[in-house]
Amino acid sequence: MKWIIRLLTVCSIIGPLRLAAQWEQVGESGNAYAIALQGSLVFSGLQNDSVYVSADQGDTWSTANTGITNATCWWLESIDGTLYNGTQGGPSFRSTDNGATWVDIGMNGARGFTKHNDTLYVCRWYSGSVHWSVDEGDTWNATEALSGSGGLWPMLSYHGYLFLGGQGGGVYRIQHSTDAWQQMNNGLTGLNIYTFATIGDRLYLGGTNGVWYSDDDGTTWTATGFTGQITYALHTVGSQLYAGGDFGIRFSSDSGATWTLINDGLSAALTARLVDDGTYLYAGVYNGGGVNRRLLSEITSDVHEIVGERPRPSLFPVPARDRVQLTWPGHVPVQYRVRDLSGSLAATGAVGDGSIGVAGLPAGAYFLEVSDRGGERVVLRLVRE
Repeated sequence: MKWIIRLLTVCSIIGPLRLAAQWEQVGESGNAYAIALQGSLVFSGLQNDSVYVSADQGDTWSTANTGITNATCWWLESIDGTLYNGTQGGPSFRSTDNGATWVDIGMNGARGFTKHNDTLYVCRWYSGSVHWSVDEGDTWNATEALSGSGGLWPMLSYHGYLFLGGQGGGVYRIQHSTDAWQQMNNGLTGLNIYTFATIGDRLYLGGTNGVWYSDDDGTTWTATGFTGQITYALHTVGSQLYAGGDFGIRFSSDSGATWTLINDGLSAALTARLVDDGTYLYAGVYNGGGVNRRLLSEITSDVHEIVGERPRPSLFPVPARDRVQLTWPGHVPVQYRVRDLSGSLAATGAVGDGSIGVAGLPAGAYFLEVSDRGGERVVLRLVRE
């Protein structure tokens, strides 16, 4: 009893204790490959399981699989009020009644659907092909064949182009269904592409080497401040950028220059899909994690608190000639990696006393990634004169 009184006394003195915002798992456990929003409904698709729907932002769920004959949902997309479901090893399905019933529309192994120039497109994993339809999937036509790529995953209609990501082939684009596909990999390293997103006139991709961006419709690519880890999902909310992968979920409020992990409470790390409904950010998680959700307002406020409370690391001098001194208050830096703006590794080593030699680097701008004794990492812009 005495400890309760003491706790109440402390709380009355210092004010209410704020609990850290966290992710919460909602719905069934399983590998959540797919999440889609249609109106006020949230749909999820699980590996070797059903399609589920929630009308209350994930509080409760019910099955929505009437007519679906393949148990593994690979992709869900809502396009103009119609739902499309791609399955692993089976056909695709379409629903025009909010998931109450589904009809088979062919296209085995579909991993993405999108609308471009009023035409529906689908990309397929096993066949490495893209097809298009002008009747919502009743009939299909093939685009020109692609070369140099395995399975196909993400598609995005942007600035008059249809962008496509491939396994080993990198980025492709066309303008019209009859065009030949162009590979658009200048500056890009890591040619397995899993996701696209946009903020304004900037196009982002996620793949085997983290997150990259292009300001010229894919003609050239530049690394963001986060590379070196597989990124399966990208999502934007206004100017905020979210990334999901085997690291969990990261957040950037500065166009990808710096990133913060936001994994508190996440049911499992590997994240494959991110969507939002204006209130919650939803994450599709592997390793049995199912669907997780977190209030968007809590994410941004928590990140701003972290940035405000933790002094940022700094480099001196800028630009540097032979050596640069790293100052990171409250941390003991131990390792560093330097990457050029294409993402290629330029140097690596131990930090030592905080001094890093840069004499061997050609003049130019670089990304300096530093890890501390506890495994925390930061990325800074380094300039060598």
